[in-house]
Amino acid sequence: MRSFNCNIIRGGCYEKASSGGNSNTDSYGDGIFPKPFVSGVTVASKDESNDLFLVTINGFNFDENSIVKFSVDSIIIIEKSFVNPMQIVVCIEVPINGVFDVIVCNNDLSSGDTGAGTVVIEQQTVKWIDFCKIPLSEIEYEATDGVELFRDLERGIWAGGTSNDFFGRGVKFSAYSWNRADEREFSFVFTARGTNPSFLFGIGTPEIDVNNLGSQALFAPEIHLFYDNGRFNRFLGGGGVRNWAQDVQANLRFEKNIFYKVTFEKSGKVDSKVLIHSVEKGNYDANIEKLGEYVIQGNPANNPILIPYWNAVSTPDVFITALSVP
Repeated sequence: MRSFNCNIIRGGCYEKASSGGNSNTDSYGDGIFPKPFVSGVTVASKDESNDLFLVTINGFNFDENSIVKFSVDSIIIIEKSFVNPMQIVVCIEVPINGVFDVIVCNNDLSSGDTGAGTVVIEQQTVKWIDFCKIPLSEIEYEATDGVELFRDLERGIWAGGTSNDFFGRGVKFSAYSWNRADEREFSFVFTARGTNPSFLFGIGTPEIDVNNLGSQALFAPEIHLFYDNGRFNRFLGGGGVRNWAQDVQANLRFEKNIFYKVTFEKSGKVDSKVLIHSVEKGNYDANIEKLGEYVIQGNPANNPILIPYWNAVSTPDVFITALSVP
C-alpha cells in the first residue's frame, strides 16, 4: 500500500501543519498579504504512477502559507512544496481524467480564474476509475428509471432505488467508451457481501435502452459475467444479434469482503480470454491469486462501440469498486 503524507486534504485545499493544521478556509493568519497570480501550470506523472501527478504552479506573490485549491473534490493533495514566491509544486492523486482548475489563495485573496491555471490529465494516463474515491456527483452514468447509485467509501458503488425488476435494471457508463476494433483490455473490480449475491457486469454498448430491456435483459450486452445465487458458471450476451450463453464448467463462489478483478482481453472478442483474479484493495494491478481463465466462444455480438455495462440486480450485496479505462 502507498504511504501518504499525513497532511492530506481531499478536494481542494492544503495548508501547512505549522500554520494551524489542515484547513479548508482561506485564512491563515493576521496581516496584509498580496494577491497571488497564476501564470501557468505543468503536470507530470510521479514515478510512472497511474494516479499520482506533480503539478508545478508558476506565477508570483506566492507564500509558504499559500493555499492551493482544485475545482473538484476527488483530487487529493498529498504534499505541497513552496519553492519560491514564483513557484509552488504539489503532488496530487487524481482518480479520474479531465480538465481541472487550480487556484492559489493568500488569506481571502484568490488568484481567481486567469485561464492559465488549468491542469489537464489525459485519459490514457489514468488507468483506474476508483469509485471509492470519486464523489457520486462526478460519476457519469445512465440507469433504468427508479435505479439509483449509492457509494460506500470502502467498497465502491451499489445500486438501490425503487425499480423492483430483479434483472431489468441496467446501468450504462457511456463516458468510458472505446472501439471494438482497437481490441483493448477492459477490467472491473468488485466485492460482495451476504450469502447469495447476484449481479452481471461486463461489456455493453451505447445502443442499449436501459428503460426497454424487456425479457432480453440478460442478453442485451455484448458479454457479461453472470453471477447468480452466489455462484459463477457462465457468460451471457449476444448484443441483440441473438441470445448467447457460454457455460464455463465452473462453480466459482466469491467470498465476501474480498476484491476481485475480471479482465476481458481484446475487447471481449471470440477466442480471447477472460481472467479472474483476487486483488489488493486500492492496488488493482496487484494480482494475488488467479481464480479462473476462460476462452470466449461463439459470441455473435458485433457492435463497433463498447462501454462498461452493469445489470444491477435489486439486492445491495455487490459493490462495483473500480473500472479500468481502455
